[in-house]
Amino acid sequence: MYEGMFEIACKTFTVDDLLRCSYDLNKNELRVLKYLLQNGKADVKEISSYLDLERSTVQKILSRLLEKKLVSRMQINLHKGYKYYYVVKNPKEIKKEIMYLLDRWYERAKSVLDSWI
Repeated sequence: MYEGMFEIACKTFTVDDLLRCSYDLNKNELRVLKYLLQNGKADVKEISSYLDLERSTVQKILSRLLEKKLVSRMQINLHKGYKYYYVVKNPKEIKKEIMYLLDRWYERAKSVLDSWI
């Protein structure tokens, strides 16, 4: 009935847009997440070097990604000490969560419009 009469202003968006919006990620958080998605696991030094970010910045980003449960941290024991590696959560789980959030958003938006007039 309404097809062709109007279009939503945001005609296109990317997976990056959905990730940023769904998890409230800033630009560097998204960069770190994408690096981990492409490379499996990495430590702070590797991420920092590749993305040209300060180590302290990467540590803060990883802490926020851990809080959002997008990454996990695993400890590797070395001969002297240990090293932490970070791994992204299963991408299928992330996709499932985004789909759930989109469905909830749609239902809330529909409810607001239904109550409008």
